[in-house]
Amino acid sequence: IKVMQADMLELPFDDECFDLVIEKGTMDVLFVDSGDPWNPKPETMAKVMSTLKGVHRVLKENGTFISITFGQPHFRRPIFNAPEFSWSVEYTTFGETFHYFVYVLKKVSHPYNL
Repeated sequence: IKVMQADMLELPFDDECFDLVIEKGTMDVLFVDSGDPWNPKPETMAKVMSTLKGVHRVLKENGTFISITFGQPHFRRPIFNAPEFSWSVEYTTFGETFHYFVYVLKKVSHPYNL
């Protein structure tokens, strides 16, 4: 296993070079000053989408993105399911006092690549 780190807003890696990308609470930081959680500020969403587009770009086909977060599914699923992404989205919840969510997004090929 080789662990690497980079600026999440500008990933300096080649396309489709990783089998796995993991983030734990990193995207939560982007939402700290987002305003209304149902309608985040445009600048927040631009950073979130930049991050996710970068992750999607560097993942190999059938690669996996794991996001560990406090972000509840009714807020995160619409973002993860944006049309520019070709990944499946599953999640699980754990914790008793505070709930954590683990999202597992598996990149699949676009229909036009079949």
